[in-house]
Amino acid sequence: EANSISTALTLHPCGTQAQHMCNGTTCAGTYAPNRYGGDCDPDGCDWNPYRNGATGFYGTGKTVDANQMLTVMTQFLTNSAGALNKVVRYYVQNGVLIGTPKATNIPTYKGNTIDENYCPAELSTFGETDYFNIHGGFANVQAGMEAGMVLVLSLWDDLYANMLWLDSTYPTDSTAPSAARGSCSTSSGSPSNVESANANSKVIYSNIKFGAINSTFTYTSVLGGGNSDTSTTSTKTSTSTSATSTSSTKTTTTTLITTTSKSSTSSSSTSSTSTTSSSGATQTHWGQCAGLTYNGPTVCESPWTCQYQNPWYSQCL
Repeated sequence: EANSISTALTLHPCGTQAQHMCNGTTCAGTYAPNRYGGDCDPDGCDWNPYRNGATGFYGTGKTVDANQMLTVMTQFLTNSAGALNKVVRYYVQNGVLIGTPKATNIPTYKGNTIDENYCPAELSTFGETDYFNIHGGFANVQAGMEAGMVLVLSLWDDLYANMLWLDSTYPTDSTAPSAARGSCSTSSGSPSNVESANANSKVIYSNIKFGAINSTFTYTSVLGGGNSDTSTTSTKTSTSTSATSTSSTKTTTTTLITTTSKSSTSSSSTSSTSTTSSSGATQTHWGQCAGLTYNGPTVCESPWTCQYQNPWYSQCL
């Protein structure tokens, strides 16, 4: 989800992939009295750059300017065994490739992707129950994708929490760092106000693509430089959901123009990484082994292999 203030990428696993019925409170979900009683994770494992400490990254006039057209890429990465274990988000705006900034307010996690380490670290730090893994985590996200999904694009507002979970302080009485999700007032976002004040809000989706990793978008420069591994094998790319991996992956690319103010539509400065360098033809454990503008060793010392991290950086792990 995103509007002109904030953006969030969220994974919601479900325990049952086959068609099935629920009745009454067993349906649970957002508007149910028993929100957490169903077989899906209603909260999900989310990445909101503002909430994770990068308050100047996304929004009007920020690093990713919400008032200009942008292309959004989402890559779903798998490990060498083909299991989904990471989701990565990139943007291209005015020809510049922009990566998600690293989290700065989660002491046990300093990366910039939704991965197996991030979800429990985020939820624990923010004092939330890990319903993501209770409902199967990445395994059930992958199972849902393999069962088949339909791409849905929408323009919506929020009768449950006025979208404050996306772009304001939520819970509204909280002073915890994790409660700050955007710069909107806690009194903003009621659907009646949004619809009357922004009756002509719109979003334009175009250039929707699914294909091999890093194949569905172009750019002329990378914000702050950086590195990218383009050596992944069988990969795909798409628009609002995607997956990639060292062996098999998917990516999604969407270009959107949004003139929405408070209603949510769809849905970085980069950090340098220090590595261990090798003087020989092979890279040492923890060292960089691939990426944009990278000219060093691309083969890792045994038993390590080159593991894709993001378009700018791969590491011997």
